[in-house]
Amino acid sequence: MNIYIYGRESFKKEISKVLAKDSIKDKLNEVAELNELFGKIIEVDTAEELKNIIELNSDSIFLIDSQRLIDNNFLTKYLKFLNPKDGIEKDFLEQHEIAIKVELDDVASIAQYILNRLETYNINEITKINEMREDDIVSALSQIHEKEI
Repeated sequence: MNIYIYGRESFKKEISKVLAKDSIKDKLNEVAELNELFGKIIEVDTAEELKNIIELNSDSIFLIDSQRLIDNNFLTKYLKFLNPKDGIEKDFLEQHEIAIKVELDDVASIAQYILNRLETYNINEITKINEMREDDIVSALSQIHEKEI
């Protein structure tokens, strides 16, 4: 799981301050220990790049500036100039199960949301690793048992 940030520069700076907290860094390091491809903070520059990332890995954390979200309603559908330049459609996010679950108004709620997601990811990954180890042990024992017979 990575954290992707998409939005205006001021939004990216504000989010970067939140992510600089030690508790979040520690959780990201735990994620990186479980899988070296994850545990990164990545700034995304274009809506097209963001869409590609979402299509490949929708399980990550996406922090998207609300001013870059496009609502598909009557006005935005027919008056395209009302849409933010380089915006992303809410419908696209919902189709990829990245529904706007949480409207985060303050820094504390953003930090808590990220910590909760990272904690859940770590628990799930550790469970998967333990299950794989158990399967490997069972497989090895059955192979030994077959050789003895």
